[in-house]
Amino acid sequence: MIVISIESMREKLMKKRNKTFYIGSRIKRRRRDLKISQEKLGEIVGVTYQQIQKYENGLNRVSAEMLHKIAAALDTDVSYFYEKPVVTDEAHERVATYADMKGLSPDEREVIRCLRAIDDEEYRKRFLLLLMSAAGK
Repeated sequence: MIVISIESMREKLMKKRNKTFYIGSRIKRRRRDLKISQEKLGEIVGVTYQQIQKYENGLNRVSAEMLHKIAAALDTDVSYFYEKPVVTDEAHERVATYADMKGLSPDEREVIRCLRAIDDEEYRKRFLLLLMSAAGK
């Protein structure tokens, strides 16, 4: 008799969902960094923009073949989609609003991510003062 724990099944499902969401978020990040629309990416890889949207939001899993197509279209290696994030997912979510602001370069977004990732309030204030000093303010 085989007994399968509901908890272990739930854990496996959550890990799968997290991986699917993470890969999708990396697709979105790379696409936005290159200033490519969902429509254009979909056209290049042969799917609709709605499908790209589902991949990016983690609603649909990306097949290995499709991931290779997307990597080629985004001029990157497949390994890019599996790299560990520089900041925690929570910190990335907190900074998402800022990253979506029009006119911010990738470097400016990274400064915001790094600043938000500093837990020590005093250290964060000192870092901000250093940036302000470097900018002549």
